[in-house]
Parts: sequence; C-alpha cells; structure tokens
Amino acid sequence: MNRHYHNPGFMSIAAASMLLAGAGNKSPPPTHQKVVEMDKFFDVLAMQESSGLEKPDDGDNGRAIGPFQIWYPYWADATQHDPSIGGTYQDCRKREYAEKVVIAYMDRYCDYKANVEEMARIHNGGPGAFRKKKATKYWLSFQRHMNQMFPDGIVKSVPIEKKKIVE
Repeated sequence: MNRHYHNPGFMSIAAASMLLAGAGNKSPPPTHQKVVEMDKFFDVLAMQESSGLEKPDDGDNGRAIGPFQIWYPYWADATQHDPSIGGTYQDCRKREYAEKVVIAYMDRYCDYKANVEEMARIHNGGPGAFRKKKATKYWLSFQRHMNQMFPDGIVKSVPIEKKKIVE
C-alpha cells in the first residue's frame, strides 16, 4: 500500500497563495507537490530505532517500546491529538498501530512540507528537536540508513489534486 503524507490544510493555503500570487504572472500554477512516501519512512524509522526487528526489546531503560521505540508521552500526545487511534500504549509494540501513532504525532507537531529531516528529528526529540544536539546525531544516522535503503530517496512528486470552487 502506498501511503503519502502531506498536510492538507497547508496545501489548501499554499495552493490559494500560489493562485493569488500568479494572478498577474503568466506562468501556470504548479501541477505537482512533494510528499513523503510513508511506507519507506517507516522502514527507515524501524531500522533506525530497532534495527528493523519486528519485536525488539524495550529501549531507553524500558521507556521506549515497539519497532519505533515510542515513549508513553509521545503516545499520549498522539492519541490526544487523534482519539480515533484508540488502543493502549502497549499496542505501540505492533508496527501497524505504531504507524498510526507516528502519523498523529507528526500531524500534531510538524509543519513539514515533505521534510523528512524535520519528521525524523521530531520523532526523536519532540517538538523542539531542532534545538537539540542529540537530534542532529539522530538525523545523520537516520539519513545514512535512508540513503542505504532507498538511494533514490523517500520523497516523490505527485499531482496536486484540483479542488472545485463552491460558490
């Protein structure tokens, strides 16, 4: 299953801004946007966090669980942001559930526009990750895994969906 993540609210504002900005411009509006291929992002994240093991040991002195080594506060933030996730913290041991948690966490804290670095840093260090030195080390390691696993990258260009204007 190919999953892509972009912030729909951002794209609506961006598309409107581009259309308004281009009103006097002769160049056509953009037809594509960059999106992170989430299946690939999750594969790299699992390799980074748990060496790709399906059932890894708990990490960080027992405070992080599952293939993405999710901490309880991370899970709590994600499920507060998107209560439809349901489940319990222990469900983070299952990759499918943990993916939903990561998506909700990213939706809550990222202003990412297909920015893999921001996503990786925020996963590791929380919303203020760009100010943390450990997040830089984490990103460099994540980037090495990403380049080894997916030399062509994990961001691709997809057509922008045209929306009908309702009067």
